[in-house]
Parts: sequence; C-alpha cells; structure tokens
Amino acid sequence: SRDDAPNHELAYLFTGGAEGLDRFYREYAPQVMSWVIRLGDPNLNPEDIANDVFTQALEDLDTFTGKQSARAWLYRLTHSSLKRNKRNKQLAKLAFWRPKATAAKQIARNQREQTTFRQRRAVQKLLQALSPASREALVLTDLDGLSVSEVSELTGRTVSQVNKLVHQARRDFAEKLKTDKQLQ
Repeated sequence: SRDDAPNHELAYLFTGGAEGLDRFYREYAPQVMSWVIRLGDPNLNPEDIANDVFTQALEDLDTFTGKQSARAWLYRLTHSSLKRNKRNKQLAKLAFWRPKATAAKQIARNQREQTTFRQRRAVQKLLQALSPASREALVLTDLDGLSVSEVSELTGRTVSQVNKLVHQARRDFAEKLKTDKQLQ
C-alpha cells in the first residue's frame, strides 16, 4: 500500500496491482464498449477504440481527482477517443481493412446472423444521421437506460438541454426509421 495513494473510487488502481487493473477493466469495460458501439462510427473497430480508452485512462489516472464519478471520467475519455478516431477516419479505414471472406465462408454463414448484422448496421447508420448531441442523448437515455440527470452529469449539459435533445432525437430517429427499407 502506498502512503501517497489517493482517496477516491479508483484508489484501488494505485494499490491493487494486477488485481486492481483486472477489477477496473471488469467493472467498466461493458459500459465503455457499449458507448463505443452506440456512439462510434460503424466502420470503426470497437475493441480497438475501447482499448485506447483504457490505455488513456491508465496513462491519465493521476488526473482523476474523484470530483466527478469514474463513469463520467471514462465517458469523457471515450467521447474524446471517438472524436480523435473520427478525425482520422481515412487512416482508420486503412488500419481496419480486412480481406473479404471467401465465397465458401459467405455461403456457410447463417442467414439469421446476416440479417441481424445488417439490421444493427442500419440502426447504427440511422444513429449516425442524428446530430452528435442528439445521438449521445438518445443512446445514453434510451439504450443505456440512464436518467436525464445522469446524462447531464456525464455530458456536462443541463437537465433541460438533455430533455430537449432526447425529445428531438426520438422524433428524428422515428422519422428516419419510417423511411429505412432495411428495418421494415
């Protein structure tokens, strides 16, 4: 145990060794991965982005003061990582390029998995068509199940602003959903 270890919800990372790192990852990885998948570009590799978030978190751990929740801090790191990756989209396309599967593998794929994948991509594209702020509000409230006040804490917006964004996002998403042929 270190004498200079901080006193906040992530203090175990300073004193817990490998077990502390494992606990940190197990506790927060599902939420970070959810944010990456739901808020990120469908062409990005979510595992790579989530890995970047955790790497950045460990590098910047000394900047975490405990004034905000660890969840809010990780959300902001996730948001920053997604923005960085969006700016480097052309490079990301090259970095994440994968050869196409052989015809035999494509034939062997289960039709249900293909349909689910296409629908997931269609929903991601519909989400991408929303403004970034509206998409963020919709994902955090309707998909992640957070309250408006929790979203307010995570994003730094007022409760009133979040309510307005959620209302706009639901309306816009519903309109886009009506016209999307892949989801009908």
